[in-house]
Amino acid sequence: MSTRQDLSGEAARIAAFGYPVFPCFDPRSDPGGPGRRGKIPLVQGGVTSATTDLDQIAGWWTRWPSANIGLACQKCLVFDLDTKGGKDGLADLTALAGQLGPLEANVTTTTGSGGRHLFFARPAIEIIGRTAVPWQGKPTGIDIRVGNQYVIAPPSLHESGERYTWVKPLVPVKDLLPVPAEWIKEFLPKKETPLLVPKRQAVIPHDQLVARCQKYVSTIPGAISGSGGHPATLAVANAIFWGFGLDERDGWPVLLEYNARCKPPWSESELRHKMNEARDKPPPGKEYGWLAEGGKEDRYDDFQYQSSSHAAAKREMALQKEILIAPPLSSFERENLTFLWPNRLLNGKLILFCGDGSVGKTWFLCVICAVVSRGYRWPDGTASEQGGVIFFTSEDGAGDTLRPRIEDNGGDPRHVYIPEVVLQPGGQPKEFTIKEVQALANTIEKLEKQYGTGYVKLVIFDPITAFMGEIDEFKNNQVRAAFRPMMRLADEKKFAWIGVGHPKKGADLGKAKDAFSGSIAYTNASRLVWNFYHDRESGLRRMLLAKNNLLIDPKGLAYLVNDGVVSFTDTDIEMDADEYQQQFQRPSKEGRGRPNFKMREAEEWLMEYLQNGEKPSGNRNKPEPGTVFGDAAACGFKCPTIFRAAEELGVHRRQEEFSKRWLWSLDEADGGSQKPEGFAEFADFA
Repeated sequence: MSTRQDLSGEAARIAAFGYPVFPCFDPRSDPGGPGRRGKIPLVQGGVTSATTDLDQIAGWWTRWPSANIGLACQKCLVFDLDTKGGKDGLADLTALAGQLGPLEANVTTTTGSGGRHLFFARPAIEIIGRTAVPWQGKPTGIDIRVGNQYVIAPPSLHESGERYTWVKPLVPVKDLLPVPAEWIKEFLPKKETPLLVPKRQAVIPHDQLVARCQKYVSTIPGAISGSGGHPATLAVANAIFWGFGLDERDGWPVLLEYNARCKPPWSESELRHKMNEARDKPPPGKEYGWLAEGGKEDRYDDFQYQSSSHAAAKREMALQKEILIAPPLSSFERENLTFLWPNRLLNGKLILFCGDGSVGKTWFLCVICAVVSRGYRWPDGTASEQGGVIFFTSEDGAGDTLRPRIEDNGGDPRHVYIPEVVLQPGGQPKEFTIKEVQALANTIEKLEKQYGTGYVKLVIFDPITAFMGEIDEFKNNQVRAAFRPMMRLADEKKFAWIGVGHPKKGADLGKAKDAFSGSIAYTNASRLVWNFYHDRESGLRRMLLAKNNLLIDPKGLAYLVNDGVVSFTDTDIEMDADEYQQQFQRPSKEGRGRPNFKMREAEEWLMEYLQNGEKPSGNRNKPEPGTVFGDAAACGFKCPTIFRAAEELGVHRRQEEFSKRWLWSLDEADGGSQKPEGFAEFADFA
């Protein structure tokens, strides 16, 4: 049987045993850097596209016969024992077994690099996938893969030329052995146990409960679009499904009766979404069945009080007295946070994307547009709602950049809108600024009349500084004042809004949240800041958390861009932006400034180039093969970059007595090294 047949047949066999699979690049044609070849997904969505559908799998491997097999860890947990880069996962596992007890797996593989994969049943509690899981404060060579992570399965080809192989043959998912309890308790990274819903204690005939609920809801005014319609309707749904504890069979007709009084009524899909949200998430501070006992005062009396407050204020204004309208907090309905992308993109709040040019921010935005415009699942597998996106841009072309990228990633350009100018009464055009938000509100209402309330899910400003108007973006008070109208609109309409920007020069690498260019008000006003990074050696791009005010345990992402298609390699990164910058990016000598990726690459190249002994520096003006400058230029490095890399590495230099050539080496050669005032003097210039 040929290798191609082995891969296709094995992918189908793995899927038949209950493990979702998807195709990854053949390492011989993989554009990724060392260590990633053979592991990059071939399909849009990456690991979230994994399936057990045999027809889909046959289609994939017919298109890519030599594709490696990505095995998604959605239904299993894998101990990945790493043996590269000085790690020894096998030895670490043996040492841990001496303290925690034996760890026996009934399915194991060898990797092409000499490591091991140990497969176990996925535990009932939520485990966090993590690289180099620590033990007693020190990292180990053991990685945990679970959930929206994956491993490469046999007989896939490793970049070393070796193949992954089964040591203990695959068994159906249901037959995998469990992870021993002591290992789960002491070693595996875990999340807290989710809150349990208390049971309703009230005992009341069911028909009376339904009748009381109907009577209660009939006293509530219908929601009005643009006047807090979403939270008002959600509060009613909370009362039906949590306050009275009705199920969908009895509660849905009550919600439909209320919806008939809304102006305009919600569509069925929108109303069902609110029902599901109310059923799945308890309102803060309320116990299940809090309205079931009866004897509760009508909480909507508070709205009458609010109305009387406004009436009194108007009477005072008629008497030419200035008054601050300040209704009591009790007049505001409690609201749950809602998400465009669960635990990553909040509705109604400012979210900042920060990163240097070409790190992949716009590619990522186009994936978001694709998901929203079609209602696809997000890359981590969570559900999304289909809707519209309004994309303000002053840098990228709509026809040559945004449309191709959104379409190539599966989006529908009919639901992505690119504003050009604001048309004033009388037909005069003017540029849009974020303070003149009424024009945006009018456009959203126009779209809602066509597609329904809540149609616009996302508004993007790329870059946000281009739409701030004539303000000093380094003045706190001016930035905050410009944001207020937009914040009110986003909160009312419950759409997410993203502002894109670049890091400022001299940003402290230990404080990623403060890197956003302009006034600190940008970061302070936002509830989330995501920073973007690009490892140019491997091609991997990362979105990591820099600031978080409202989310619980958000995770970073890693993705690649290949032939115009974005594929996600990890949707569960624990590391945040501060940790990444401190660990992988070097600041300037003063300890501040942007990271210099090219410098890091130059240092790595120079270390490898000089590892076999001395090399002549050569003439920087006429670089020739066989010299440092000549060979560096052939690899794309400029002379100043090589000079600085040599200084950072402490390269030794000496001048030959007769030829007067300068020679560079990693170790001090016989005769010692010399160190004149400027390092550049250790090179030939004639």
